[in-house]
Amino acid sequence: RLDTAGVLDNTFNSTGVLFFDGLGTNTQPDQANGIAVDANDNIYVAGVCGVSPPFDNQLLVAKISASGQLDATFDNDGIKIFNPTSANEFGKAAIVQPDGKILVAATAQNKMFVMRIDSTGVLDNSFNGNGQLQLNFSSSGDLFAMEIDSLNRILVSGNTSNNTAGIARILPNGTLDATFGASGAFTFKINQANTTLSDMKLVDGNKPLFCGSNGNSTTTTDFYVARLDTTGSIDSSFNQTGYSIQSISNGNYEDDANALAVMADGRIFACGTSVLSSAVNEDIALLLLKPVTITTGIQTNNLDRKSTRLNSSHVSESRMPSSA
Repeated sequence: RLDTAGVLDNTFNSTGVLFFDGLGTNTQPDQANGIAVDANDNIYVAGVCGVSPPFDNQLLVAKISASGQLDATFDNDGIKIFNPTSANEFGKAAIVQPDGKILVAATAQNKMFVMRIDSTGVLDNSFNGNGQLQLNFSSSGDLFAMEIDSLNRILVSGNTSNNTAGIARILPNGTLDATFGASGAFTFKINQANTTLSDMKLVDGNKPLFCGSNGNSTTTTDFYVARLDTTGSIDSSFNQTGYSIQSISNGNYEDDANALAVMADGRIFACGTSVLSSAVNEDIALLLLKPVTITTGIQTNNLDRKSTRLNSSHVSESRMPSSA
């Protein structure tokens, strides 16, 4: 933990740093991917723990006290390993609900997966009857982001088969929201090109805003930022088309947007990587978009042309049903 000056905070575990091993044996790999903090400054971490046998990756959730120690009120030792699909599971995100329950999102058995637990690590059976929900967008899915809206509905997003991005909305009871997309899910491509999704935020009254890469090959891609309305359709009030595609580097290069941030005035930052030469010249790239404005019924251009590389119209909607 750092203080506001970027200095290690020694009130956290005496050193500002905490290391822990998922199994306590120091023999298997562990990885943390998501983090959330509750109203009492307890920290929840979602990730993955290698387990051998049965030689697979399993979903890890840990609870850490505000002072930086594993919290023994959480499954006795502060760490709980879940194996809901008996296959590989990778925890990707965590959110603490207003009521203190914890949502954990993962990729499990090549599907997007969400579960809800209480503050002691026990599955909450009021969520879909068994505490968990697996999303079947298509033959496969890889989760990248999760958000909770003002109505406590859960939105998860990521990538599905056929180089297509997807978003689903889940009701607080753990069932898919049939008023969103088709049976709760929406998948899409931009310009019939490969479309990946890397991050998502909620803006303007629970509208999903998301970013990723768009292009016809893995070596020629551009940043994109897009927005859906609250029904799970492309929002044409955003830059007329519902999306903005921007090439960071002139020429046939790989530009991949990896994360979003929305400023208080509505401007949108996207950051990612511009690959001029794989493993040789890969730079950090930032893009700033203006907030949406509409003048006399005509959408203005949203690009604030401040795209920076930092050295070392057509949307194809495929609304595919999703089921538990």
